[in-house]
Amino acid sequence: MKKKIAVLVALAVVVTMALPVMALDIGGELEIEREYTTNGDSQTEFESALELYLSANPAQNVEVFTEIKADIGSQTGAWDEALKLNEAWIKTDLVQLPGLSLQAGRIDVNSARDMLYDGSLDGVIANYTFEDLSLSLGHDTDNEDAEMFLQGVKSGLDLGPVTSKITFDYYDNSADDSFSLTVDNSHQMADFYFLLANAEEQALALGATSDLLAPGLTVALDYGQVEAGFIGEGGIFADSDSFNNMAAEDITVIKPSATYVINEHLTTKFSYTKYNHDISEDQDILNLGAAYNLADYTTLELDYENDDDDTTITTSLVTSF
Repeated sequence: MKKKIAVLVALAVVVTMALPVMALDIGGELEIEREYTTNGDSQTEFESALELYLSANPAQNVEVFTEIKADIGSQTGAWDEALKLNEAWIKTDLVQLPGLSLQAGRIDVNSARDMLYDGSLDGVIANYTFEDLSLSLGHDTDNEDAEMFLQGVKSGLDLGPVTSKITFDYYDNSADDSFSLTVDNSHQMADFYFLLANAEEQALALGATSDLLAPGLTVALDYGQVEAGFIGEGGIFADSDSFNNMAAEDITVIKPSATYVINEHLTTKFSYTKYNHDISEDQDILNLGAAYNLADYTTLELDYENDDDDTTITTSLVTSF
């Protein structure tokens, strides 16, 4: 752990010293949220979150990026504050080896459809790109709990009316290793995917999203099965009460959804997720939502969720800069 902290501190010092001589790009997002939850008793929570993005190119082949997030929340009158360094990394393209780059620091990484992993890696990643093929190999700097991942992506596969992308993910966290194979396909009528994963046990997911069925209307359907003992982030299974980084029992999920763009300002969405559990009670989650563009880069969002006996209504104001 001490080595991990030392690497991040050293990176932050280097970035800070270099900022005055860089052309610095600054962006971010501010979100103010009110969440009302009822399950017999009602509860209201307020939260504001500020994300700040800093990026620069100190040299033609060097990129530096930092993302800082500050949260201020209130739950039944108790306020808490949190400051988090989401990302802080430096990436160098190796001029003598075209297509190869090295990235070091705190880096956001995720497997295809977030099935195996989705989070931050404090370490080093080597990336190689050649035409439609990309490879990434990463390793963390914490010797106490070493993590390693390998991701390969082959895109632009022309199969007649269908264009496909194949993603292979391998993840090893010292205790367990896992892999997944994902095929994403694009057709003029619909996009569809297939995912097969193994992490102690097996998981399967597949789904399709239509092109416009009517002006502004698209529909989707997702389906999945996972065996008890599967370890990972979970993807489509993550919202199940029986999944918390591991499937406690066999789970089957089916999720129809729809998005309707009414006009350039207003978009609505719907989804209904049904989890069938092998042992415990089944779980149904209904989501309804709407987003209204108040101005450029500013959106008002309203979301309703009913998860069996729990109902949550969330109102958010989001502005980016």
